[in-house]
Amino acid sequence: MTTKLPQYLVLSDGSELGLAISRYDERQRALRLCLPKVASCWDYAPLIDVVIREAGFDLFKFKGQSVAQWLTLYRSRNAPEYETCKRWYEHIFSECESAWERFPRIPDNHYCTEADHPPLRSTMPDLIRGLGLRRANVDQWVASIKALTQKGLKSEELEMSGILTRLERMPEDTKPTQKDVMQMIDLTHVMPKFACEASFGYIVKGGWQEVCQRIPENEYRRRRLIGKGYGALHLTRYWHKSLGWSIIRSKYQDLLTEQPAWWSVADQHGKLINQPADGFQSLDHAIEFAEYDMRQRFSSWGRNHPLAKWEKYSLPGSNEYREILLQLDNWPLSYQPRHYRTRNALVHIRTGSTRKTMDGRKILFLDEIQSDWHADLNANSTQGLRKVVPNAPFRKEWPLLSMKLMLWWAQKLNMMVWRGVQPNCSWLAGKVMGRRKCFIAPNYPKPLLNFPNCLVSGMTERHYP
Repeated sequence: MTTKLPQYLVLSDGSELGLAISRYDERQRALRLCLPKVASCWDYAPLIDVVIREAGFDLFKFKGQSVAQWLTLYRSRNAPEYETCKRWYEHIFSECESAWERFPRIPDNHYCTEADHPPLRSTMPDLIRGLGLRRANVDQWVASIKALTQKGLKSEELEMSGILTRLERMPEDTKPTQKDVMQMIDLTHVMPKFACEASFGYIVKGGWQEVCQRIPENEYRRRRLIGKGYGALHLTRYWHKSLGWSIIRSKYQDLLTEQPAWWSVADQHGKLINQPADGFQSLDHAIEFAEYDMRQRFSSWGRNHPLAKWEKYSLPGSNEYREILLQLDNWPLSYQPRHYRTRNALVHIRTGSTRKTMDGRKILFLDEIQSDWHADLNANSTQGLRKVVPNAPFRKEWPLLSMKLMLWWAQKLNMMVWRGVQPNCSWLAGKVMGRRKCFIAPNYPKPLLNFPNCLVSGMTERHYP
């Protein structure tokens, strides 16, 4: 007789382990992992997250490991729990094996990648060190930490850290040290990731140069061009500057040809590549086919390329347009934004990157800063909508968080002049956005609309070294 394994695996300290598939799609696209047609539980193991719920907490948190990483770690340490955990995972997988077959086998070439690592850190450790307590009982620690909200610590940050819950679960006669208390702070689930949506491949766009060179008749056979004698004309009309491929315009007509003119694609040696026998009817189709074939041939040179989904809504004249996402990848709840495929995108920022002022200074120009997540939460609370929207952090602080990160980004791009107290970062005024046909003004409160002016006035009152 076999005993049925529980849905959650209970650890010795009372914590519960579970499995989560909310990041399955993103993991598969980021790893570019193609699954076999008949896949086992171990084929899915790199795509399934292990989550943990500590005793005293309501929500599970990501453990930071996939099932494959988790079990590999146990096995490398010869842990006695390895066989139990392995058997538990196989059981959970077998219970819903039919559901796994609905997942895609080949991932899309569209995923989220980390663009940079901003130096974000919590103020809580410094405030706790400032208390001067080296060792104290639990009640004294709890009272002292709660009092930090009067010294600048935000209540939301204190609640999200979970430090009070972990202290209150300790025996009353315990006297934790300052180091023990610091280790109870856990804010990894609210640390935003500075990311962007990307695709993997070899970018070949934008390298075509217009030319007009007639191909000699003695080259027709070597280049696999049809026609001979009077009436045959083959012109090289476009040439790729980096790879040497070319787009050929051909004109010829006899009893066998179905059309008098067509476009063809030739490789760097001038020979026609495998393409439709009657060529292409338009130049756009020929260039699109050439770029696709180049990407396939040079895929080994591929890398991550940021995607620009909403570039047409930016002001003209931008250089190095970017779309940046502040993603809460480790947030236990899942939210799907309206503008992007990346889950838990807290804020999206569209920036034209570098522009120049009339006096020649480089500036970081911001086209838009928006939060679909908080806009939906605001609509639910003010308009009474019934859309299910999970709770999110930074409900009042997301504009400030976004501007802080953009000022850091501008400084990293060497666009900051601290000594002159002039941050080289600019954005569209609300009046300008209102005159654009594509802009629909959201129903934000008035203090939020005045936030940029308040930020600038606050910065000009400071003096930076």
